[in-house]
Amino acid sequence: ATATFDGGLVQMRTVGVHKVVSTRNNDFSNRSQKAHITVVPRSWSTEEIIALAAGLLVFTVLATYLAVAVYAYRNPSSWLFSKRYRPRFCILRYLVGQQRLTAAINARKAWKREERE
Repeated sequence: ATATFDGGLVQMRTVGVHKVVSTRNNDFSNRSQKAHITVVPRSWSTEEIIALAAGLLVFTVLATYLAVAVYAYRNPSSWLFSKRYRPRFCILRYLVGQQRLTAAINARKAWKREERE
């Protein structure tokens, strides 16, 4: 057998202390081939934490916007569906279609007319 062994790289994924021993050249002398490998949990860098927080913020804003748009569409008499606060960016046109959105807007206008009378 050769004097060296190339076992390649092995990724240690289990956190903790791992004991390793080599039986090569082990003749019960004071030169034993023993080692301890300590695996610690991966820590997040500052950039990763900032990117994750920004992504969560954007997701939360978009999810809230979508929820408000759906609520406004389902409740045309609410203040969220008024002309001033109606969700912009054509999101409702993509969700429900132009004809249904126009019908909801007309229902809102009819409701406002009835409220004034």
